Amino acid sequence: MPTTSDSDPKSSISSDPNLIVFADEVPSNLPSNNRLKHSVKTIKDNGVEDGDSIPPWKILIVDDEKDVHYITKKALENYSFQERNLFFLHSFSSREAAATIKDNPDIALILLDVTMESDDAGLKLIHYIRKKLNNSIAQIVIRTGQPGQAPEQKVIEDYDINDYRLKTELTSQKLHTLVTASLRSFELKSRLQRELEYRETVESSLRESRERFRDIALSTGDWIWETDDLGKYTYLSDNVEQLTGYTASELIHKHFSHLMSPETKDNALKIIEEQIASGSNYTNIETIKIAKDSKNVYLLTSGKPVHGEDGTITGYRGVDKDITGIKLAEKEKEKLLFNLKESQRLEALGTLAGGIAHDFNNILGSILGYAQLLQMDAGGNEKSMRYTQQIINGCNRAKNLTLQILEFSRQRESQNAVQTPVLVSSMLKEKVKLLHASIPSSINIITKIDKDAGYILASPTDIHQIIMNLATNSMQAMDNGQGNITIGIQNITIDNYNAALSREIGIPYGEYVAIFVEDDGKGMSPETIEKVFDPYFTTKTGGDGTGLGLSVVHGIVKRSHGGIKIESAVGSGTKITICFPRQFPEKKKTVLDGMPIQTGEGKVLFVDDEQMLVDLGKMMLERIGYEALAVKSSRNALEIIQKNPNGFDLVITDLTMPDIQGIQLAEKIKTIRPELPIILVTGFSDITTTAKASSSCIDAVLAKPLSINSLAMTLQKLLPRKI
Repeated sequence: MPTTSDSDPKSSISSDPNLIVFADEVPSNLPSNNRLKHSVKTIKDNGVEDGDSIPPWKILIVDDEKDVHYITKKALENYSFQERNLFFLHSFSSREAAATIKDNPDIALILLDVTMESDDAGLKLIHYIRKKLNNSIAQIVIRTGQPGQAPEQKVIEDYDINDYRLKTELTSQKLHTLVTASLRSFELKSRLQRELEYRETVESSLRESRERFRDIALSTGDWIWETDDLGKYTYLSDNVEQLTGYTASELIHKHFSHLMSPETKDNALKIIEEQIASGSNYTNIETIKIAKDSKNVYLLTSGKPVHGEDGTITGYRGVDKDITGIKLAEKEKEKLLFNLKESQRLEALGTLAGGIAHDFNNILGSILGYAQLLQMDAGGNEKSMRYTQQIINGCNRAKNLTLQILEFSRQRESQNAVQTPVLVSSMLKEKVKLLHASIPSSINIITKIDKDAGYILASPTDIHQIIMNLATNSMQAMDNGQGNITIGIQNITIDNYNAALSREIGIPYGEYVAIFVEDDGKGMSPETIEKVFDPYFTTKTGGDGTGLGLSVVHGIVKRSHGGIKIESAVGSGTKITICFPRQFPEKKKTVLDGMPIQTGEGKVLFVDDEQMLVDLGKMMLERIGYEALAVKSSRNALEIIQKNPNGFDLVITDLTMPDIQGIQLAEKIKTIRPELPIILVTGFSDITTTAKASSSCIDAVLAKPLSINSLAMTLQKLLPRKI
């Protein structure tokens, strides 16, 4: 430690920092920061501080003998190294030295005795310096007065010191040489340490910058990239894997057009290449890239040139912004608008078809009714009976055709229709007849209908849509408008013998009715088969189709808990098989037009807004024994009942009429006379009418065109208990 003069301790310490001061001579009133005369200063690489003075080299002498301190100080009194003087610190025990070293980390050289308060005190101090303080640059020279304590080389290696000398060997010249070597080593290690600390700071800053950039890149959700002058990727942010399924390492060194779709390569890529060729920026160019799962990824790409030190363009740097969600939303909006327009078009067409069918039904009703009356009058005239029967048969066929047109007019309501067990084989024959009228005669329609095919749970409209859609697709698969379409139906059983079919189309074991439509057209590829049930997917061009047909079929089958199997190959035609769970309903007796007509008695009020049907209704009722009053106005009919509530035994009313609808008329009549039976006659045999008719105001429903047989049987059920 620095010491003081005899006259003024404080001033002496301040004016002469090189005097030897022993521990017991340091004044107690001296501030602790002046005891070692040490201040922290910034030192340049050449040893010169930023201020005006050059800091001295700090040397700590650790020895329990005061004479050693004095002699060492005198031997180095005029010594300097690199124009820097020496500044001595003094400690007389290892404990005191430990505190001094801890407070002065910039000590350059420690001249250390081994034996002080203990035989190994000096060695323990070395361990403390190197291990506890982690000070590896302070130079340590052991000076011992006990030769043979330990082999010199072993001590140097084991304790990481510069030298090991006997005190008696150290002449002034040798001490100068030893100090010079030690200070030079300290300077080199100090520079190295500063360089390492600087590099660690720079590397830490770079790591923080990379992490900050990576976090920002990931948080934006965009794909950041760089390319070289050949357009090959040299950097890609990790977002690329989230967007495309490919890792950055899979795409590095690939050309930036590597994943572009053919459409993008034909259009957007040319624009980008033109901008690159002119060294210009490009902004928000829409591109499509194909992801690993083959899906389209929609991107807005922007880029700017990267210039080297000489000003030449070394590559491009930019970002691809993901707009897939926006594009899909736009496409979905387009689909919804198209669906709305298509629905409106079908609704308008259905309304037109329904109106035509309703009027045609009324005309047909007149023909059928008068033909039945004529047949009744023909009596035993076999020729007249045969002619009238042909008229009746034609009317029945026309009746079925009208029902199909009405079903088409209600296709938009088919999802809400109540499904009932239907015998598909009989319906299929009628649908095939309808197909003959809509499919060119150059296409041959073959039917394979199993007469024992059972019932399925569906609505007539559903069957109509399935057959028409599948047959229309088969027709359009004929390139030259020629070929064969086979339509069939059969019972099948799915069990262990054909379990593969159960797994393939996702239906359980059991009894099924299979409807199949097969053609020898151009067939479909596996890729097309995968998408064939997607709404709006179509392989047709122009106005040939909407892509809704098979999607509608798929929806009907799923609602009926069935399954669909498609067998097709390009150039080999297509076969679509639909399996419906088989139903086993109770058999009911049917009313046949050929059965004997039952007559009865009673007074009937007949209401219809068509004059020819009013006249026909009156004649039919009277022909089977009833007294009839037929009126054209529903309001007039209500007034008649109001004036004479008990004047009639039964009321027959049409459903659709001006002023008062048939159901509303029935409700009003029931409020006047609740027990009066009412029959509703309608040309719309849909579920809505049936549901309304099942209420307490309607006792029976008859379909148009009105058959005299069904009319007679219904009257027999309602009137006998009323008479």
